[in-house]
Amino acid sequence: MGIYFINTAYNTLVKSNNIEDYNDRYIKIFYCNGNYCKPWEKPEVVTYFSNTFNKIFKYDPYYDKISFAYEYDLKCTYNSNNYCVIDEKDEEKIKEIDDREFCVTNDGELVLILLSKDETKESLSLHQHQNQRQYRHFNDTKIIRATSNENSYISSSKETTTKNNRTYIKNEDNFLVECMKAKNDDEPIYGLAKHFYKLDLKSAKIISNSGHYIVNSSTNKAINNKDFKK
Repeated sequence: MGIYFINTAYNTLVKSNNIEDYNDRYIKIFYCNGNYCKPWEKPEVVTYFSNTFNKIFKYDPYYDKISFAYEYDLKCTYNSNNYCVIDEKDEEKIKEIDDREFCVTNDGELVLILLSKDETKESLSLHQHQNQRQYRHFNDTKIIRATSNENSYISSSKETTTKNNRTYIKNEDNFLVECMKAKNDDEPIYGLAKHFYKLDLKSAKIISNSGHYIVNSSTNKAINNKDFKK
């Protein structure tokens, strides 16, 4: 299940660290959902997606080019309580989370790294006015206390650090961040990071149209009539 890059000149699956290999004129891209495969339709907006080798790509329709989203991809483990364990021990790489909007699971699922709840309103205002978030210095932090939750990774009284508008929780030897991902491709969700996104299981499209979007805060899905009380 996922996106496959096929070089039709050799009928081989592309796995390369050279981005030109993915933009070759003989490349055909297919999306497979577990039941069938179909040609990948190029989106009309900037889109991030992961392939079958868990690499995160960015497609920009203005240039009609595919690029690597990041020099290296952060791996993470998603928890149903909307927290992710960052599977990375290199502290220098962990610091670069501040510049990342996405991490990827071992199953190749694309996960959106969220802002701290206290900063979401500020970020939304910045998104509306300039479509770009301002970052504070990484060392500009404040410490708060996290309460325990049943079935959560977070233990009671763990120290939580807010850095550059994101909440980091040091839990034993791991870092946790607030995050979200879709459950499947049939039920897209919406999330706000540096940009506002519509997320499928393995892709995320930037919402570029002007207007109001009403999202259920419990499910992160677009609101429908049954969500309104009569």
